[in-house]
Amino acid sequence: MSTEPDGAPEHSPLIAMIGARLGFLAALRAAPEVQEFPRAGAVSGRHRAVVIGVDVAASRTRHQLRAVLRDVEVQCSVLVSRLHRLEHILVVLNGSILPERIVLRICDGAAGRIHAYLEQACARSIVLTVLLAGECDDHGSLAERLMARARQRASLDARIALRWRDIVSQPIGAVGANTYV
Repeated sequence: MSTEPDGAPEHSPLIAMIGARLGFLAALRAAPEVQEFPRAGAVSGRHRAVVIGVDVAASRTRHQLRAVLRDVEVQCSVLVSRLHRLEHILVVLNGSILPERIVLRICDGAAGRIHAYLEQACARSIVLTVLLAGECDDHGSLAERLMARARQRASLDARIALRWRDIVSQPIGAVGANTYV
């Protein structure tokens, strides 16, 4: 395989994957379009999207959940500085003992803060998707939804937080467009 001037392979996988090895992301990890890395600082290549698996099962309080999401913000900043073709960051969380509505609200706020930070501090407009996938029972469909989102070009919903049941029957982009309108 030949390389580009920056040393990256011409045909890097579409998606880089970091974070917790959540079981429902196994089908995505196995896809040829995905390359797994041990941490954000190790990611290199020409990836258009990054999926970050986030284990929030131990987050018993809002404060703990927010701390986990602040760590995600740091990872996003590192990724944006390393991947010049990056267009999408997809943050996928497992279940928490906190009520879902609270987790969704906190994730929505974090998505807004992270998106604004990346625009202001890094001068990059990255589509940020946060998905609560703890109830996911169809790993193949989840992988398809995440890959479709990673391939999506311009997006009305530059940042969105949603649940697995929101995207069971339609793509993330369609849900986001409906939310935006």
